[in-house]
Amino acid sequence: MNQGAAPDPTTAAPRPALATADPRWIAAQLLKAASFVKLGRLEEARSLYEQLLAGHPDCADAHNGVGAVLRAERNYAGALQSFGAALQYWPSHAAAASNYGLTLHDLGRSAEAAAHLRSALAQRPQHLSTLHNLGLVLHSIDRHEEAAGCFARLLALEPKFPYVAGNLVRARLCACDWSGHPHEHATLMSAAESGSAAADPLTSLMVTGSPRLQFQCISRFAAREYPPVAPLWRGQRYRHRRIRVAYLSADFHDHPVAHLLAGVLERHDLREFETWGVSLRRSEPPGALHLRLRGAFEHFIDAAGLTDAAVALKLRDLEVDIAIDLGGFTRGGRPGILASRPAPLQVNFLGFAGTFGMPYIDYIIADRVVIPTEQEAHYRERIVRMPHSFLPSDQAPSIEATLGADAAPPTRAAAGLPEDAFVFCAFSNSYKITPPFFDAWMRLLREIPRSVLWLREYSPTMRANLTREAASRGIARERLIFAPRMEPLHRHVSRYRLADLFLDTSPYGAHATAQEALRAGLPVLTCSADSMASRVAASLLTSLGLPELITEDLGCYWHAACSLAKEPASLLALRRRLETALTAGSTFDPDAYRRALEEAFRLMWVRHESGQTAENLDVPAQSPHLAR
Repeated sequence: MNQGAAPDPTTAAPRPALATADPRWIAAQLLKAASFVKLGRLEEARSLYEQLLAGHPDCADAHNGVGAVLRAERNYAGALQSFGAALQYWPSHAAAASNYGLTLHDLGRSAEAAAHLRSALAQRPQHLSTLHNLGLVLHSIDRHEEAAGCFARLLALEPKFPYVAGNLVRARLCACDWSGHPHEHATLMSAAESGSAAADPLTSLMVTGSPRLQFQCISRFAAREYPPVAPLWRGQRYRHRRIRVAYLSADFHDHPVAHLLAGVLERHDLREFETWGVSLRRSEPPGALHLRLRGAFEHFIDAAGLTDAAVALKLRDLEVDIAIDLGGFTRGGRPGILASRPAPLQVNFLGFAGTFGMPYIDYIIADRVVIPTEQEAHYRERIVRMPHSFLPSDQAPSIEATLGADAAPPTRAAAGLPEDAFVFCAFSNSYKITPPFFDAWMRLLREIPRSVLWLREYSPTMRANLTREAASRGIARERLIFAPRMEPLHRHVSRYRLADLFLDTSPYGAHATAQEALRAGLPVLTCSADSMASRVAASLLTSLGLPELITEDLGCYWHAACSLAKEPASLLALRRRLETALTAGSTFDPDAYRRALEEAFRLMWVRHESGQTAENLDVPAQSPHLAR
């Protein structure tokens, strides 16, 4: 989320006169304080603003500045009050109005935030930050078409506004609105190639399969938003009996990262490792998975209300040896915490399928498939390759155990699926569905007359847009079947068994979703690009011994899907091999994964303790530790 409109003493609307004020002195103080906010020197900024307010309590710019400081400190209630004071003294203060709306969103009052930002925009229709922030708020509450409208207007007003070209493409993808896709995507790629601030890190994973271009986009973003600051850890040698490992995440709740990792965390060897969970978002009310994760860690820190600097200082004071960022640039992630180097070793793991592009992240945990040797140059981190797939799993590989004892057997009739059709399943998130892959899917439906495409319904807008796109390709609406969200997870996983073949996407492929399908015994057909985000299903399939389900281009992908739909014996043989691999292998064994992860930590730590810099590491498939 945008950090808000900066305290701006040059706001264009007429400024109310301040009694007995020297305008030049006030402007200089405001500029100085605003620069301190941007540099993260919040106490110095606060002091200057308070000095101004002591002599000029009606200075709206200073109230807005105090609000910016409080918001940076995550004191949202106080920030809202300060922004409100600025608007009381200067009702047309555009930056304060924009910041007030963002702070409502911070407080979880997103619908109210959107309404407020709309009202502010009505007063100042061309205020760029307000328009941008309205788009971000709408996007965060899944009103993607409205968000796209904001970003399109902003792009027309200021084509060089940071990341707006990427935000527009991303919002359109989330809504499956491809009306302007060829032009908008080409514009974005051209801007990214030219070195512009066009796409934020997560958007870059969605729009290109090139690790080189992703690295360029992410590195530029990281340098702009999260530059290194003075390190907290300065080479001290810790002499702990156990290796201290801290996992940082905003997703310790009902989220794919938590589902994937819970079983591994519960099994950590506490004789050798001391573990902390650092939660960057409150779970209110705390759900069952959140409570389970709290119990999995030896120590748990609720850091949702702490600044990045405060969290980093806590990690340093705890003398954490290895700090692991599980979120990166995903929603709620706070990569700025590690910018001050609070730990000797800092690791990118699981939540963001790409490089962090930052000099203060030492390692990324991957495997030989998701980051091939020839792509290493496009990752700022050194690569730690796990012996099998880098994607962890919560549960042992028994299909029936995965489904749960209380789950009634799923039926096609209950799911709205025809009994005698071939069911292609594509449950990936809406933003992963791109026009080239949808074209291929529609060609499959034309080629296989008794077939349907089973999709997850993420919004009515997504459903309407995909139905319209299918019709434009000559496919009747009844051949697209939309599955509603289903809870709990084991009931959702059980319905994969009703499908015949899972169709992956690219350049952003299925990750946890691919694992769910495979655990339920559903073969996954994937099409890999060069990027990590496109190769996770290929990693899982390689580990399971099913390489024939990995294709390298869209033509081979279509022909493979067509052949499997027409050759039931071949598909049945694949299903049987998958079931054997699930029960006989270690791909989805959380304890085997835990042993390999701990070996990765040992290899990193031994290298560090010997005074060597980070280097690419391979976790061996067999070692005394892994055999325990």
